[in-house]
Amino acid sequence: MEDTPVRLVCDPARSLEHAPLSATKKQPASFFIGKFDIPAQEERGAEGTNAPTVVLALSGSGQRWYRYNSKTLQLATAKGMIELYGSSFEREYARWEGVAGFSIGVRLTREAVNRLAPHLTSFDLQTRHCVWDSRIEWIVRELFEENRRGTPNGFLYSDGLSLALLGTLRSILDQNVGSGTWHVGFRKPQAYLRFCGGKTRGKLERYGDCKSSWARGSPLHRTLQANIR
Repeated sequence: MEDTPVRLVCDPARSLEHAPLSATKKQPASFFIGKFDIPAQEERGAEGTNAPTVVLALSGSGQRWYRYNSKTLQLATAKGMIELYGSSFEREYARWEGVAGFSIGVRLTREAVNRLAPHLTSFDLQTRHCVWDSRIEWIVRELFEENRRGTPNGFLYSDGLSLALLGTLRSILDQNVGSGTWHVGFRKPQAYLRFCGGKTRGKLERYGDCKSSWARGSPLHRTLQANIR
């Protein structure tokens, strides 16, 4: 998907603040990483991606409705929640209701992936919503802050963080090929219940794809089982 006919998710033009990761004579191309609004109340039309994209919520809470693939998903938003979008993700419509906040978006461009890990000839993400993973959260935060400050620890450290992000995402994908569930490092299950506002009781189906993230046997799965019966 080289050209996207719709507005980009995490469009660099809409970034409130971005780390200077574009290619220079001293620094080769790396991932675009920027800070974006999470709206309190807003509706948007079609948006999509042309590169694998990771979005981490820094703050804000509430609910979202995404319409794509002929269905509408009702999802939650909370601090620390992660969205993973494949390179050909496209939604027809989106709506937000809740408390405004901010997110960090990382676009894993093909040029940067090829430079950092040339053996990953076909790297992509599977689109997943409501993902919790402390490793991804830390790497994304650190990568943003390191590059926002002008890479005080050097490009080798910045590239190391980028490779760590790729490696973590790749290991998650390898673990979940054909599994039908999303086995990641779940954390803060009680926080999940809080931002759901008790609405999980008897109404799990309303939360769409979030439901597929509840890996059986995980701390989150056990906590939900104990609280929704």
